[in-house]
Amino acid sequence: MGQESVLVKYSFDGINFSSDYIPSDRLKSFKDAFLNNEVFIIKRDMNSAVGESPFLGSPCNEKFIDMSKVVVIGF
Repeated sequence: MGQESVLVKYSFDGINFSSDYIPSDRLKSFKDAFLNNEVFIIKRDMNSAVGESPFLGSPCNEKFIDMSKVVVIGF
């Protein structure tokens, strides 16, 4: 059984949203990165690329989100 994930949504303009699944134990660090204007890193888990994951069909193994440019987040 895999680790539980949370679908997070974020927007750089308040209108268009992106979505990513992150492990539930990283939810606090996602919020903290937003509040502190830091970069949040999503690392690829070869076994859990599902749903709206940025890694489906992609050769990428990490995704960097500059939270200083994000204006709104949601769950």
